[in-house]
Amino acid sequence: MTNSELLKQLEDECRTYDFFGEFSDDFRVWQTSFRRSILINSLLKKLDYNGDAIEVYNRYAPDEYKL
Repeated sequence: MTNSELLKQLEDECRTYDFFGEFSDDFRVWQTSFRRSILINSLLKKLDYNGDAIEVYNRYAPDEYKL
C-alpha cells in the first residue's frame, strides 16, 4: 500500500473509532475498540508516525489521546 492509501485508511478508522470504547463494561464494545486501536496503531507505525499521520489522528482524537 502507498502512504496515501494508508493515510486514507487511517482517517477512515479514526473517524469511526470510539476512543473511549476500551472503558466499556460491555465486552463486545471493549473488544471491538481494542482491536481497532491495534489497527490504528499499526497504521501509525507503518507511516512512521510522520506529520501527516499525526495530523490525521489528532483531528479525530479527544484531547487526552492526542499525540
